[in-house]
Amino acid sequence: MLSPYSIGTAMAMALAGARGENAAEMTEVLGIRLPRGQVNDANATVITSLNGAPSETFQLRIANAVVLTKRGAAITEDYVAMLHEKYAVDVFRGADLATVNSWVREKTNGKIPSIIDRLDPTTMLVLVNAIYFKAPWGEAFNAKATRNETFHLIGGSAQVPMMHITSDFTLAERPGYRALRLPYAGSRVAMVVVLPDDNKAGFEERLDGDEMALLLAALQKPAAAGRAFAAPFQSQLRGRPRRTV
Repeated sequence: MLSPYSIGTAMAMALAGARGENAAEMTEVLGIRLPRGQVNDANATVITSLNGAPSETFQLRIANAVVLTKRGAAITEDYVAMLHEKYAVDVFRGADLATVNSWVREKTNGKIPSIIDRLDPTTMLVLVNAIYFKAPWGEAFNAKATRNETFHLIGGSAQVPMMHITSDFTLAERPGYRALRLPYAGSRVAMVVVLPDDNKAGFEERLDGDEMALLLAALQKPAAAGRAFAAPFQSQLRGRPRRTV
């Protein structure tokens, strides 16, 4: 499991401190078209929005940290001040492996007990992003309906516990895949489940920014609009009756 937002944030924090050829190469590889200041401002807007989103129905917490493993001026105070203002970072100086893992454990309410198992002796700085999310389903799954079934992998299959529910959900059909939106309580946030039409490797490469925008727009339609795709989506997931997922 990975978070594109976490990766993007860490890379943006690193880019903010880069200069000269390093900055030029990072900008090219990351495909950034905005000036450095606007990149930092954009990240500040996003983290403010995300940390301001939680309500009585769900919890969401974004946390960033700069961990300096060596004592001394490894980075400038201006850089630290900018990261604190734009990325809301916690700064740790002269820190060790336990400091990094303890911070992550605290910010994720213990869900991630440790994130790294060693620090290279030459490491001077570690940039860390942690995300904590918790919410009840809009329509809760009945625990008694959970049973072991076959989950199909690219290279075989495995028996895993699968949840079941019968209800109406928004579905969308896109070239090569179908997707289902499972709302959390309050309907402000949701899980999107994507099911490829086949089991080929590399499918996730299709889900770039443009494709994700089209998919999320399609999933904003009322639940009834997706019923035509419920049965085929269902048949590959469980082989159960229409609209059961």
